[in-house]
Amino acid sequence: MTSGKTTNSPMAIKDAWIQAAKDAYTNGFSYPITMKFAVAGDSACQNDYLQTNSTPSGNPFYNSTQVYPLP
Repeated sequence: MTSGKTTNSPMAIKDAWIQAAKDAYTNGFSYPITMKFAVAGDSACQNDYLQTNSTPSGNPFYNSTQVYPLP
């Protein structure tokens, strides 16, 4: 999250979660299924970083992203 492989470091927590999955599943192995990772939480907090955070507002969000194979 604070010093990832990308030039987007530091990364928001939700972005780091998805990027870590993409990195893990692109290391040369072949899987027979499509894999998706999801992020859910409070909309006010969806762009929080490890060092900073927002006060929850009570509005939920959900985002599903395909991590393997990469689209």
